[in-house]
Amino acid sequence: MKKDEINSKDNTVRLLAPYLNLGFQLVTPILLGALLGWWIDKGKPGTPLWTLILSVLGIIIGFYSFFKTVLLEDKKREKEERMRK
Repeated sequence: MKKDEINSKDNTVRLLAPYLNLGFQLVTPILLGALLGWWIDKGKPGTPLWTLILSVLGIIIGFYSFFKTVLLEDKKREKEERMRK
């Protein structure tokens, strides 16, 4: 492999690395909220109120974290591009 090819692959991995974790950042709070709500509601008959509340809270936290990471990485990338010019 040529040195330019290796640098190109390293650069690609470096640029994509922050985005590889986004799926987990989005899904983890949702699942944790749903599971915690289910656990609380398990002992109480009736509607799954806590499951719904904590699932919605997990969705909000998950999307906040997701968009925060995407916007932060986008700003870093734009700053690096401006520095190169």
